[in-house]
Amino acid sequence: MTDRLTPDPREERLPKWARDLLAGLRSQTAAAIRARDQARQEHGPTDSDTILDPYHPAGPIGLPKGERVRFIIGETPEGRVDREWIDAQVERQTYRDGHTETWLHLMGGDGIAVRPQSSNVIRVTLSEN
Repeated sequence: MTDRLTPDPREERLPKWARDLLAGLRSQTAAAIRARDQARQEHGPTDSDTILDPYHPAGPIGLPKGERVRFIIGETPEGRVDREWIDAQVERQTYRDGHTETWLHLMGGDGIAVRPQSSNVIRVTLSEN
């Protein structure tokens, strides 16, 4: 990852505004990498129901319980606002008798289609409207 943060020698030939822009983007990238690594250290998966990067060699990042994650499925068609997404969130309900139910709540910018792939895999897409 550090290769992306090292200036390319060809940048010296660019105008100053372009070099400054690239330096700013490199700085933002480095800050995002530091924040991700800090989150990985501080928020492990032990007390989380939403985990990012579950197979990353440095370890997963646990988000707070009940955190909502948005997946951008495709490009927004002309004339429509923010429609090509699906949100996912783990929800829990405890009933009066004491038993608790947990499920994955999905909500889309458009209708959602669920297609079984195998006994433990489904494909969730936005339906054609």
